[in-house]
Amino acid sequence: MFEPINRAHSILEASFNLGFVSSLEKSRREELIRGIRDNQELQAFLPKVEELKVRAIQFQAEDVSPSYEDDFGFELKRFKEDGNPEWTLAVLPSGLSLRCLDYQRWKGFIRIVSVLLEEIFQDSTHGPSPLVESLSLRYIDAFIKRNKEEEDYQLSTLFRDNNYVNRKSFDSGYRWHSNSGWFEKISYDGRPLEYLNQLNVSSGTMNIRNLENTTILIDHNMLLTNMCEWLNYETVLRFLDDMHDNNKKLLSLMLVTEVSKKLMLVDLN
Repeated sequence: MFEPINRAHSILEASFNLGFVSSLEKSRREELIRGIRDNQELQAFLPKVEELKVRAIQFQAEDVSPSYEDDFGFELKRFKEDGNPEWTLAVLPSGLSLRCLDYQRWKGFIRIVSVLLEEIFQDSTHGPSPLVESLSLRYIDAFIKRNKEEEDYQLSTLFRDNNYVNRKSFDSGYRWHSNSGWFEKISYDGRPLEYLNQLNVSSGTMNIRNLENTTILIDHNMLLTNMCEWLNYETVLRFLDDMHDNNKKLLSLMLVTEVSKKLMLVDLN
């Protein structure tokens, strides 16, 4: 009854977000932004460039009027042949956001992320300083109900009984949503890390890729805040690999065996 949005996988969108520390000096922040913008590999892969003007507003407790500070950022884009965006990278003074709207494989996605991380963690002429405050990896998976008859909506053909979708959703018709969050603990070389999982599962009539269908979205965001000083380029890549595997494990725990096999997920049930 439900089919993944793509033939080989169900990923509608993948994104990587990174926040710079708020105390980062403006000169260092500008150096980071220019380094990313001038990276030749990124320029070749994301050829469309749009400069962004940013105005920061600051309020001081003792001041009646706010102060303004002009800053800059940019957006790089890659388009499909039909004119729709395929990849976008927005870089602002507060951080960056990479979105992939035509996901193919993890290998291709993490390659672009690694180019960004190389720029961020490389040595600076201004000396070493903590740069990253937070990072996240987000997946949005979509499953389409091709038969539009509402009475044929059977959630049990997609989801097994699991801890991530509210049981009330199984008898709520085709419109519902279920939100949850939990912390995941991992360890690198004996050093603990903890990150937040934010899961939003929803169902309804949605227009995706110019087609209107009853659709179920699984929106899974994995967020790490309070970055540790020992996190470096290599460790962050390992961490993102673990996040990627965690997302696949989550899907395998939610989906029925038939769908998991179709997506080539390991059945953990």
